Amino acid sequence: MVKSRFGVLLQPLRRKFENLERKVPFYLIFAIVLAIGCQQKPTKVIEETVNPFENNIIFVDVRNDLKSQTAPLSGAIALHSEDFLILENPNSKAKKRKLDPDHIQIIERLANKGLSPVKRIILVHDQATLTEAKKMKWLLRQLELEVIDVITEVDARKRLGVRKSAQPESLSPWSLKSSEDLIKEFMYKKSKDCFVGWSDLKCKN
Repeated sequence: MVKSRFGVLLQPLRRKFENLERKVPFYLIFAIVLAIGCQQKPTKVIEETVNPFENNIIFVDVRNDLKSQTAPLSGAIALHSEDFLILENPNSKAKKRKLDPDHIQIIERLANKGLSPVKRIILVHDQATLTEAKKMKWLLRQLELEVIDVITEVDARKRLGVRKSAQPESLSPWSLKSSEDLIKEFMYKKSKDCFVGWSDLKCKN
């Protein structure tokens, strides 16, 4: 009688162990599937950002010549405001400069670098050339180019990735929608404060 009663008492425990044995394979499979699903997928950030011309994007490096040459940004083109300035009076000792009044020639030079209204431009600067970036952004917008962002050198390297990219191809010059009179009235009159020099108050970007 004692043994039979003891066996009756052990029956619930036996059932629990039997149920556990049936469930163990399921738990193992579930754990394996969960572990595989939780594995991080390989990032595609570098692959998606190594091509600076994807989606018609061009990076324009406005850092000084020394930085552009010794620490170049792969695939970026270098532009500096001084390249578009000429002497007001070559015979004067003052050597004051002004924006080149030949905007057609400026457009030809920019197109030769691969810029055009169908491209989207990102300007890249360092700590010393933020004002230079503002000047170039102002000029490019006057020439009906789309500047979508102004970023630091550090951010640019993250976007460009590590692989080398080719320079953009030369393009045909474009014609401005604005009239000649409007260009002379607006762009060249404001260029003294917005390109030769810079004024945050007088120039909106």
